[in-house]
Amino acid sequence: MAITVFLISTMFLLLVAAIRRIPLLSPYGIFLAFQLLYNLAPWLTAVLGIGTPMFTLLGDMHLANVQLYLSASANICFGVPFLLFYKRVRLQWPPNNDHREKAILFWIIFPLFLVTLALVHFYGWNKITFLTMGSDETVAGGMFTITSYMKYAFVSSYLYYLYRFGFDKFAGLLIVEHIIVMLVDGARTTFLPIALLTVFIAGDTAQNQKRNMRLYAIASISILLSLITRALILGGSSTFVEKVFAPVMIEGTMGDYSALQSLDSIMNGGKSYLHFTYGLSYLIDPISWFLPTGDLRNNFSFFQHWVDGITPYLQEAYSPMGGFYYAAEATAAFSYAGPAIVTLCFGLWLVWMERNKNRFRMLYIASLPTLGLLFVKAIFGNLVKIFIIQFMMILSVMLISRFAQLFTTKPRSSTEISLASPNYMD
Repeated sequence: MAITVFLISTMFLLLVAAIRRIPLLSPYGIFLAFQLLYNLAPWLTAVLGIGTPMFTLLGDMHLANVQLYLSASANICFGVPFLLFYKRVRLQWPPNNDHREKAILFWIIFPLFLVTLALVHFYGWNKITFLTMGSDETVAGGMFTITSYMKYAFVSSYLYYLYRFGFDKFAGLLIVEHIIVMLVDGARTTFLPIALLTVFIAGDTAQNQKRNMRLYAIASISILLSLITRALILGGSSTFVEKVFAPVMIEGTMGDYSALQSLDSIMNGGKSYLHFTYGLSYLIDPISWFLPTGDLRNNFSFFQHWVDGITPYLQEAYSPMGGFYYAAEATAAFSYAGPAIVTLCFGLWLVWMERNKNRFRMLYIASLPTLGLLFVKAIFGNLVKIFIIQFMMILSVMLISRFAQLFTTKPRSSTEISLASPNYMD
């Protein structure tokens, strides 16, 4: 029954997309894909009985069914704002054929690419995985932190290029640079959102079905590249194909595990309701994420207060293999009503961004790869922190570019100035 209700809610989202002509290559389609992944994967493990004693909640059929009901309500609340208020708007750029400005921006971005490439080779995600594999330790601080911020700077420079010029051949060259960084680094989180954003922007200018099909092919290749990247650094005796597709199932089950834990603590955790955040984690926690990792940040985090409150009821550490599904934080905020309430707000925000993308073009381009695409799979406070960092870096790249243009502009002769001045005698 639960799976039927969930699938009906999924069909409702597809029906809304058809009625309002919402492209599936959009934040709407990405949300739908994540909903299927994070709900069907744990349900399948329970149905097939392939849970493991290490993660006891994966075999709980009742728990999986309750999550399906809550996710079905979330799907309905996500689709309603699009059904009522959605209006597709195509991104527009002011005419700009200043090749000199593009060249200046290239010489700003290319050194960032080289430095980022060198740093991820020595201090990238691949190295972090190697150092922490098989242990409960994490690697943070020092050069790994610098590398992380350098990746954000490199991404921000690309986002500024898109904001300034849109997608062209040079932007394609920059995407190739990001692919190289991803393959060396082993992490997909920075590449896949900007690759999808690029496809969305290119789709805004697509005038025929043939070009739209090409965009779907490009999106599929981008996702496949991200899977291959992870497979390249995985050890073990599994075949390459198994390494490519195993992360999908692992992401679906272990990424969702925090949501199962939050839900289980409400159903079986006694007075866990005393620790509900009542939505304050969405308002206060983004500030706390700018504090150093440790007790100071945890003391200011409402969501961490929830985790600490339910920990005595958990059989495993919270989110034992990492990963995240937004339903965990939504449930911590408003109990069973959380997924519906939070998803309704998210849907309204996406509709507003779509209708105002040209009015707030830089905000749209900066927020889509973070808040727009990663909302489903990231803790909200951390996601807002990443968005603010990237937005400030975009502004920094813009400032550097403007200064570079100012100092490389050749002074015009008095004759040129005279010819360029308006003739007030006419």
